[in-house]
Amino acid sequence: MTFLEQSFFKIWQGFQFVVDDSGGFSSVASEFLENIVDEYTNTPVMLYTVRGSGPKARLQSRNRKILEDLHDAISFSRLSSYCKLIVPVGLPSLSKCNNFVM
Repeated sequence: MTFLEQSFFKIWQGFQFVVDDSGGFSSVASEFLENIVDEYTNTPVMLYTVRGSGPKARLQSRNRKILEDLHDAISFSRLSSYCKLIVPVGLPSLSKCNNFVM
């Protein structure tokens, strides 16, 4: 290691990642986090999971809703095994703000 790398790792505080875990990218994020944790074993990882908040605009069947909930649970379980802290971030619905703007 060079002097710069040694100095940098002395003050290194951890990693922060922002991930959309509601789709197929949760498995990509999980593999990436696994590599980071294996490479930097003593460095903490903080993960922000971003997704839309509120009910879906379209009506869904019960089976579709169950599958989405199951996917969310598995995704959260896999990602949480590589992180010290997970912060779920929901984006507020803009339709609620229309009453206040006009």
